[in-house]
Amino acid sequence: SLRPDLVLMASAQPFDYPHPDWPAKVRQIGAASWEPPATEAPWVRELAGPITLVTTSSEYQHDESLARAAIGGLAGEPGTVVVTMPAGVPDDLGTLPANVGVERFAPHSQLLARATVAVTHGGMGATQKALAAGVPVCVVPFGRDQLETAARVVHARAGTRLAKKRLTPARLRAAVREAARLIAEYANRAKPPPGDALGQLRHQLGLHRDHGEVPPGDVVQVAGEAQPLLGDGELRLRLAGVVELAHHRRQP
Repeated sequence: SLRPDLVLMASAQPFDYPHPDWPAKVRQIGAASWEPPATEAPWVRELAGPITLVTTSSEYQHDESLARAAIGGLAGEPGTVVVTMPAGVPDDLGTLPANVGVERFAPHSQLLARATVAVTHGGMGATQKALAAGVPVCVVPFGRDQLETAARVVHARAGTRLAKKRLTPARLRAAVREAARLIAEYANRAKPPPGDALGQLRHQLGLHRDHGEVPPGDVVQVAGEAQPLLGDGELRLRLAGVVELAHHRRQP
């Protein structure tokens, strides 16, 4: 059988559980998010205030209830709510509140640049993309690996989880507000307690909502363990539970 010299995992330690039994060749490199290069859509620039992004699955799984709960529960909340439904927008959503828009597809990276919270169905791609942008998440899992994604969000204190069977507009609104509060708590907190990996990472780097530069050749201490930074070019960390690799120049 093939035995690789290096195993790269497209996630990050703060969004995972401790793995003391893993060999040194296993390296977590952060979310491997990608979108085609594009200029900012004019309609995105015109959105009022901060954005709450709500996204359902690209594989149909009867999760229209998440969109309906968001439309009802986040109506009247500050800013703009953008709901994306890649598996199809139903015809019976009715008249939308003034602060809510529904699209089948939308440029998530552009929306996340102005987002305060993202509501996801627990897909690993959508959830890690939000976290990599420094945006807290509220996860409503419907099945498959989404339940585990939601558990990891809670474990990392990077957002909240709401069970599908408990989904109502009022409960979703409360869960979204709590997710936003968690990030505000990190921004105002002194040194985080032991065991809070995400808080420790934020505190050590002196960063909050925005990303920042890490000196080449540095290591990052996460949960008491040194995590070497790999690769060529410059490395940039984006917080809220996900470490992204994007060029790092290795020092001799």
